[in-house]
Amino acid sequence: MEVLVACLILTSAVAAGMYLFRTGFDHLDRANTSNVISSKLPQAITLIRASDLGKKSGIEDMGDEATLEWAATVLDSVKPGGAGAPNIGAGAPNVYEIFLYKVHMKLTYRKKNREYDLNVFRYRRAGSPEAFAAQ
Repeated sequence: MEVLVACLILTSAVAAGMYLFRTGFDHLDRANTSNVISSKLPQAITLIRASDLGKKSGIEDMGDEATLEWAATVLDSVKPGGAGAPNIGAGAPNVYEIFLYKVHMKLTYRKKNREYDLNVFRYRRAGSPEAFAAQ
């Protein structure tokens, strides 16, 4: 009878230990996922600032099984010195066009994701089809 009770206690202790080990592993995996996504955020912001936002959207591989999906929309644009813009001086030419983009980003790692919004200024020479310069 004592051996049976001792086996029951030992089995309960092993089962509790296995449960705690599994729970700890799950929390460790979630913390690792959060750390990977957080470490990729500065890289993602730099990539967005260097990207051609005229494409409107894209998917980028960030390494370490992480991906970045983004979509850009133009919030506003202005030609300094143009109609409705502040007066910067008599006879000043429209040298630049300035654009404000809202970029929605989603960083994904192992089927978990975080979403962010980022505002990006871009400018280019007025009337020029050249690429935008990032700000």
